[in-house]
Amino acid sequence: MAISVSSRQSTTDMMTSTSPKFHLLSESGLRVGHLNVYHLFNKVPDISSFLDNEHPCIHLLGLSETRLDYRMSDESIAIPQYLTFRRDAIKQGETGLAIYIHSSIQSITTRRADLESQSVESLWVEISHSKSPSLLVGFIYRNPTATYAWYDEFLVMLDKVADNKKNILLLGDLNIDLSKSHSAWESTYSLVGLHQLVNKPTRVTSTTDTLIDHIYTNRQDLVHNVSVPNIGISDHYPVLCTWSMKLPRHAPKGHTTIQYRTFKRFNKDIFLFDISCAPFSNVYNFSDPDDAMLAWYDIFMPIIDKHAPLRKKRVKHPKLPPWLTKDV
Repeated sequence: MAISVSSRQSTTDMMTSTSPKFHLLSESGLRVGHLNVYHLFNKVPDISSFLDNEHPCIHLLGLSETRLDYRMSDESIAIPQYLTFRRDAIKQGETGLAIYIHSSIQSITTRRADLESQSVESLWVEISHSKSPSLLVGFIYRNPTATYAWYDEFLVMLDKVADNKKNILLLGDLNIDLSKSHSAWESTYSLVGLHQLVNKPTRVTSTTDTLIDHIYTNRQDLVHNVSVPNIGISDHYPVLCTWSMKLPRHAPKGHTTIQYRTFKRFNKDIFLFDISCAPFSNVYNFSDPDDAMLAWYDIFMPIIDKHAPLRKKRVKHPKLPPWLTKDV
């Protein structure tokens, strides 16, 4: 999946390039988004910068095609102020999902693994606040090679979700291009009372404009500010929206724990020597690029952990480096 160079626009450009029907996230309500990230591990700094530059913040950001496995710890993908839920790929055709949950709503957010289908790659959470009706938020990925059986399993999962008799918000990459007519799919999600809200291309290349990342809900009246910012973290654009509900008041900001690599005992010559001795040629034993990348990480990460180990510290005001501007 190559990233289209033309899709890389600054956050400032994004603010002015959206159509009249799309707006920036408002100051009130629960702000939810989804992005097909296509490998999370090497894009954590990009996701962190995206979350840090969004004002007001995104409370829930779901990611599909994370392509994580047991070798990649939660700490390796951690972002300050956010808790992570993840569902790594467990069988052929799955690519992994994750959710970043902002600290301000962690106390009212619960993982709903009981709603997650074994056949439909999905992650569900419930947002429960005493001053608003409960909301079930799901993130989903449909592999383009999925068979017709996937649609039956999708309906089974949504029937189970609907049995909870709660508001529903479902976001994800369905790999179904709704810029074209898909009456059969529209009939499918309509059966469970859902409506699709995105009407702008979410994956743009030099030759195609497709709307394959969707937002569904059973309460259109509670969703506003749907947006598709032109941000080039991957070859998909994020889809964002705001759900009307009251949230807990923000607690006064205290210290935040951040993770960083320490170079206190880093020795460039020894590091380069270890790199030169590493069996990187093993990477060429894999024909699948995902397997090759994981093999590369298996070789490289122990070396970088040895020479620049991860450390944690408390900071009062976590800041990005001055050169990492919104344009960058």
